[in-house]
Amino acid sequence: MSEPAQQPAPERTDWDNHRARLSAQFPGQKESVLFCVSKLQAEPSAGLADFRDEAAALGIPMAGRALHSAKVLLGMAQTKPRRPNKLNPANAPTQPAPRTHADDVIEDQVLSAVRQIQSAASAEADRMRAAIREAIVILQKALES
Repeated sequence: MSEPAQQPAPERTDWDNHRARLSAQFPGQKESVLFCVSKLQAEPSAGLADFRDEAAALGIPMAGRALHSAKVLLGMAQTKPRRPNKLNPANAPTQPAPRTHADDVIEDQVLSAVRQIQSAASAEADRMRAAIREAIVILQKALES
């Protein structure tokens, strides 16, 4: 039996070396963001169209979000403000949004549903109280005999 011929290790490309350095500099970033960082460091005015083909040849998926993230990492752009979280008061807008007719209609529907639920729960509680009173009367009669 002959031993399989060992294939030489593939040559590292310039991108592989550059990616390793950028990964250490910007840990946790996707390869597409690192590729954009590399291109922007070489040519700060470059756009996505300028290097999309090169990225595709290297098998790196490319999108505008990666370019924006790279610009933010390099201080060439500001992060986009997030939409305020309605559940977190710290992120809530300072002025409430104006109410619309649709808001009023929805509020009325919700209040109506809550009233129906409360009414049904109250009726059920009344039936339970009456049943408990009857059970007490039956138990008292049983104890007296």
